[in-house]
Amino acid sequence: MLERTGIAELGKIFQAQRYMIIGVGNRLAQDDGVGSFLAEELSLLVGKDRVIDAGLMIENYIFSLEKTTPDVVIVIDSVEFGKEPGAIGIFSLDEFRGVAISSHSLSLSQLKGIFEIMGIKEIIVIGIQPQKLQAGEGLSPRVMRAKENLKRTLVSLMRGEEIGDC
Repeated sequence: MLERTGIAELGKIFQAQRYMIIGVGNRLAQDDGVGSFLAEELSLLVGKDRVIDAGLMIENYIFSLEKTTPDVVIVIDSVEFGKEPGAIGIFSLDEFRGVAISSHSLSLSQLKGIFEIMGIKEIIVIGIQPQKLQAGEGLSPRVMRAKENLKRTLVSLMRGEEIGDC
């Protein structure tokens, strides 16, 4: 579940600032791929100009960000934060000091440094608590439901629509 305050803040960002959503994850490690799957689906619904599916290599998309010069980058990924599988949390990048999100090659502190040099003012991480991170394809049912709920919520917010419970 997303907290209402977090949802309200995302809605304000989508309506008032230049933003880019980046989904990351390894699709061959079950729930680790949730960010990548979600980004692919979002880009089909709202356009590739605001959403990047970075897969495992977020650093490969740094130059795409330079072209769009967003104020805010929203990273969507599988994040272990001690909740039930499928729980959704919204975090500041500072909350992940010195750790890597999921199985990706770039630590968040390195990513933050690169984004700051580029003039990006804020980095938000939307994390979905994984259930399974072993080799294999497909998301666990709880993470799949969370992805679908988050997708509906984000699309509504990006379109400036009112949202219900998520």
